Amino acid sequence: MNIHLLICILILFNFIATPVIFKKELHFTTKDLLLYSITSCIIALLTTFLLDIPTEFVFLIIATFFGVYLFIKIRILLISTIIFLFFTTIIGFVWVGFSDTPVILFNYDPFLTPKGLFPIMSAVIECLILVIVLYSIKRISSKYALFDLIFSTNRKLPFITAYIIVSYYITYLAHFFAFSNRYQLLLINIILLTYLSSVCLFVYHILLENYQKKQLLLLNKRLQAEQTYIDNASSFKHDFKGLLLSLTTYIEQRKTTEALELLASITDYSNELLNDDSFGTVSHIQPIPIQSVLVEKIKKMNALKINFSLDISKGTYISSISSLDFIRCLDIIINNAIEASQSADNPQMKINIYKSDSAITLTVKNNYASSATISLAQINKRKFTSKTNHQGLGLYNLGKITHKYTNVSHSISIQNNLFVLTLVINFV
Repeated sequence: MNIHLLICILILFNFIATPVIFKKELHFTTKDLLLYSITSCIIALLTTFLLDIPTEFVFLIIATFFGVYLFIKIRILLISTIIFLFFTTIIGFVWVGFSDTPVILFNYDPFLTPKGLFPIMSAVIECLILVIVLYSIKRISSKYALFDLIFSTNRKLPFITAYIIVSYYITYLAHFFAFSNRYQLLLINIILLTYLSSVCLFVYHILLENYQKKQLLLLNKRLQAEQTYIDNASSFKHDFKGLLLSLTTYIEQRKTTEALELLASITDYSNELLNDDSFGTVSHIQPIPIQSVLVEKIKKMNALKINFSLDISKGTYISSISSLDFIRCLDIIINNAIEASQSADNPQMKINIYKSDSAITLTVKNNYASSATISLAQINKRKFTSKTNHQGLGLYNLGKITHKYTNVSHSISIQNNLFVLTLVINFV
């Protein structure tokens, strides 16, 4: 078999298998993967056989296209660069470990031997090792929410981004052109792998620091909310005796109307005060970015004077769907409920996130204008809306997100004159 074709196929397998295995984490669709795979094959075959470029540079070209495609889909340079470094380092470790180790120990390259099917067997073994390593890392990253950590960063850090890109190309070229014997190859491999590992750890430290800052910011918001609640409660307690005395005076003077008005104002104020315990409920769900979204929605509902309740099962952790997609779903569902309830005479909403042994279920109920006519058959269609000056893309986009997952579904219904939207995330 043509050794250049074999290595070309091996390169393609490395850089196509990686996004396929991490499809959910990268938010890739089947169409994205198909387009990426076809384009990668065309580039690899053209550079190898038409332009006769050495396979060492074909590897670098395909790796570069992988990074460019990540940026096109993610649209955030730092995040796409970090993911690029993460995966190319994994591929590099496997490739170096399998192909360079025989060269260093036995002065023997498994892909350049002329003996029959041995190069093909070597390529198959390398592919199997890579798949095992990738699935192992996938499980670890899912357990520790590594990709949620990466996608949660909103900093640009242009210097760090440029440093990662430049250092990758320098280390790659140094690996192929800075040695003349197997002992130098061993030394260079140790230095380069140590260096790349250090860069990965450095980037992880930056991401973790950014995540912790977000967590502190959210905790500070909660603290401020709790402090406001305590201050209002203390003020109310201080004034309560005076209010009761005034109420007693109205009753003694048989001023029924004034007494009822004062009693109504006391009830409204106390209800508004006691409603703010929702901020404590938010802490029942993880990861932190989801809490941030819920805090903002609570503030918005309070500002719009919407009567709402929030109930979340303790120990709820969103892991069977990417945090980014769940946040998008949550934002769409709650925004839709807020907008619909505002048309009602007495806006009301109920938000429930329930965790069972097999699934996490988000249910949002809201009332709406009694004169409104809602067509459940049309509501999921693109640009359908019952609201004025509205694009009608919210629930359509919700459907697009849930269809990406086999374990996620949503349903819409009308129950007791309430609009009910349910999102079910089955554990995988």
